[in-house]
Parts: sequence; structure tokens; C-alpha cells
Amino acid sequence: MGFYLSEHKMYEDECIVSKTKQSGEIWQCRIWISEDKAYIRKSLKTRNLETAKERAKKLYLETQGNLAIGKSPFSLTTRKGVDAYIQYRADDVGTRIVKGRLVTIKTHLSHWLKFIGRDTKLSELERRSCLGYFNWRKKTTGNKVKDVTLKNEQSTINAMWRYLYKERHTDFENFEFEKLSPVTNVDDIRRATLTDDEYRDLTNYLRTYCSKKLNKDSETYFKKQQFRLYVLILANSGMRVGELNQLTWKNVKTRFEESNGKKLRIAEINVLHQTSKVRKDRIFISRRGDLFDELKELNEEFSLDKDLIFNTNGKSLSMDLLRWHWHTVMSDISIENYRERKVTFYSLRHFFITQRIKNGASFAILSKVCGTSIKQIEDTYWHTDIKTLTDAVLASEIL
Repeated sequence: MGFYLSEHKMYEDECIVSKTKQSGEIWQCRIWISEDKAYIRKSLKTRNLETAKERAKKLYLETQGNLAIGKSPFSLTTRKGVDAYIQYRADDVGTRIVKGRLVTIKTHLSHWLKFIGRDTKLSELERRSCLGYFNWRKKTTGNKVKDVTLKNEQSTINAMWRYLYKERHTDFENFEFEKLSPVTNVDDIRRATLTDDEYRDLTNYLRTYCSKKLNKDSETYFKKQQFRLYVLILANSGMRVGELNQLTWKNVKTRFEESNGKKLRIAEINVLHQTSKVRKDRIFISRRGDLFDELKELNEEFSLDKDLIFNTNGKSLSMDLLRWHWHTVMSDISIENYRERKVTFYSLRHFFITQRIKNGASFAILSKVCGTSIKQIEDTYWHTDIKTLTDAVLASEIL
């Protein structure tokens, strides 16, 4: 047998199960494609011969089915796969992602193509094909690439691969990568907020994700609208998740206020000490009072309990369902490395405080609005750009 240590032929020798020195105890399969006059090769990922034969039969029949509808197993190289994904994401610019994100995606995938080979067939790749990618990147950059950058690249690569999987160009969803040390330094912990671009992507996508056009069923539409308003109120009020979950309508009042010649809809919110983490009452003003008005109309439309502002039949919303929607949206808009960064609902409070600091709000005012100490804000949120803060100070009028 020469190169092959063991071979078992099926379907008139068009499908062959074999072992080689390289594959060790793992059975492989090669299937002859007469139109291309070449074999496709796949690992059967088993040491058991009978299991290998069953998997080879299934693979052979699937291949023949694809050929019958004109889908060649040799149709895509990694370069073409990347091109298809980039075109797919380019269509999202302006709705789900910003142009800068597309540039980042292209950069990440250009690194991957150099590692994996631009002319490698998608069908030749396996789940473990990216093991060694991190070490290769460190070696080729003189060890200058940061672990957080590598994690972001991993996220982009696997997002691309999931797209190709959904398009049926590959038979597995994600690559395995070598483990990196967990992120522990303070700067990286502070990454648990969203960037301006990420928040813009999030709010743009929520319009589509929660729209009536895509959610014909009234119950699904209602629950997604609740989710959308939950996210936006957290981001515009700076409230803690637990505080919002227990907020009642009698503690929310909306009204118009004039600011710089414009009428703005605001909300006056009373957080009771019983629902606050710091066990203190506080009353503060929140922007986007229209969000509360919209929520009230939604609740009235679906005849919900009139006590808790967010409820399902008088009970607090299911956090499991809210988190499910959150993870779905984070994945859909490809928020980089969001799990490792621990980007959660609480990150919307981080985002609120960060934005207010950038806009020149004092730590003293923010401490009262958010129900926390000035020291806590200084310690946790001093990750805003120093130049931004300096500009805010210089732009202030001298009294």
C-alpha cells in the first residue's frame, strides 16, 4: 500500500477509508471527483473502523448530492471564502457596523490568510487548523502583538467561519485556538464598557432586530421591544440592572424641559433604598424620557401589570431571556471579544458614566445620579481619554 497503512474501498473505489503514518490511528476519507479529476480529503475523526465507514458513506452521499445541484467541493479557497464574508459584512455598513469596523475585519482576516494559505481549500481545513496561529502571530511581529488583539482576531476569524458554515461551505462552526493567559490588569478590566462605534452598531441593529417587519408574531415582537427599551434605558439612565428591574411606574415621571432653546423629554426617577445596592434613596433626572413613554404605550397595548415598568404578567422580566437576546445581538453585530471583556448589561452603566465624563460632567454630579461614591468613579472610570477631559475643561466658560 506504500503511503497508506490500511485502505478500505467503497462505491466502486470512489470512496476510500484509509490510515497514513501522518494520521496515526485516525481514519481518513478521500472521495474521487471525476469532473475535477481530483480527490477531496477529510478526517473521519475516529479510531473505530466501522464508525469510520459509516461516516465515509454519509460524506460520500452528501458530496454526490452537492455535485448534483452544481456545488463543487473545490469551489472555494480560503481567499474566496474571506472575500465572500467581507462582501457580506460590507452590506452591513451603516446599519449594523461602521466603516471602521469593516477595515478592522479585513486586517484581521489578512493575517489569517497569511497563516493558513490563500489558496488552501476550505474542505481541507479542520477544527484544529488554527492551533499555532497565536504563536505564529507573536513570532512574525517580534512578540509585539497584544493578547487582547489576538483574542479580537480569533473572534473575527470564527465569525467569518460561522458565516461560511451557515452557507454550507464547511462542516464545522468554529476553529480551536491555543489558550492565552486570562486578562487581569486594570486597563483590560475597564474594557467591560462599549466603545462609541460598538454602541452605535448596537443601537442601529436593534431597530432591525426588534422591528415588526422581522417579528410578525405579536408575542415575539413585544418581548423584543421590551429588550430594546431595556437596553436603551440602561444606557441613557446609568441605572443598575437590579434598580431597573424593580422600578415602578409611580417612581417615574416624564416631562418636557427646555435646554439651549430645545425642548427635551426627560424622566424624573426615584430609586428607593430598598431596591438600591447602596441602600439609599435617590432622585435624578434621566435623558430620553420618550423611552419611558414608549414603554408605557407598549405595556398598555399588551395589557400588562401597571406596577413594575418591566414585567411579564406582574412578575419581573426573565433575565435568562434578556441575556439570550443580548448574546444573540452581540454575536450578530460581531462585538469583538465581548465575553472575555465581560460586556454585559452592566456595561451600559459603564458606557453611560464614560460618556457623561467625556461631555464634562463632574464626578460629584455623577456620583449622585448613579448612586455611587466619587472615589468609586475615579477608580473605575478614569479610562476616558485625558485629551477629551482637557478639551472639556478648556471649552468651559470662565465664571
